[in-house]
Amino acid sequence: MRSPIALAVLAALSSSVTAAEPAPAPRATRDLTFAVRAVTVVVPDGAKEPPATRFFTDTDLTAFLTEAQNDPNANTVQYPRITVRGTQRAEVSVLDKQTFVTGIDAVNVKGQPVFVPRSTEIELGVRCDVWGRVSADAKYVQLNFAHEDARLVGAVPLVPVTTLIEPVFADGNKGKPVPFTQYVQLPTIETVRVSRSDLVVPSGGHAVLTGPTFEREVRTEFGPPVVSQIPYLNRLFKNVGYGREPARTFFIVSPVVGNESAP
Repeated sequence: MRSPIALAVLAALSSSVTAAEPAPAPRATRDLTFAVRAVTVVVPDGAKEPPATRFFTDTDLTAFLTEAQNDPNANTVQYPRITVRGTQRAEVSVLDKQTFVTGIDAVNVKGQPVFVPRSTEIELGVRCDVWGRVSADAKYVQLNFAHEDARLVGAVPLVPVTTLIEPVFADGNKGKPVPFTQYVQLPTIETVRVSRSDLVVPSGGHAVLTGPTFEREVRTEFGPPVVSQIPYLNRLFKNVGYGREPARTFFIVSPVVGNESAP
């Protein structure tokens, strides 16, 4: 059964907020400050599909974040606040490069085939790009946002690859081919992407962007009601279970127009 708080979090997105007016002609001489938050919540059973984009007032944002903080299954991340000049593009990335042996290459060495493991470097983590244009009256921002989250799903299986190698002795004679087994890795990478362009957001307003549903791994502890609350002793009685549940991330992008920059 899904948490009723999770339902309240999603319901906050249905609040009626008047969309921003169309922006006048853009200008690129003002500073722009972007605040980005990512709120991940569990998708309750039977929940309706939320709108792709909503606009929040400060009151709506406070209510939404309060509901998320009260939900033990929700996760809120505050990205670093970034200030750029005009239409400069800002990027925030938290990446971890991992190397996997994904294949075997045959290389000719002195007339003999040599099998060399092939390594592939994969970037895992979060990359966020945001940029915009300020309207002529400095009241609106034409916002562009792109977010990518690459995750490693499950354990990385090892697949044996067996080849026949013909040994060569010191006197130059060749022996009987013998099997040689190497293992390659087959990682499964799940990438969640969210992209919006040309959103007109008032300076100081908040655009809420809905990401796709994905499966996340959860850790659950089970134990007797009283004993499981006693430090150290609870380790003897609790059980830990792992599973997967549907989740969704909402991105809250808040642009603020600053003072006019010197040319």
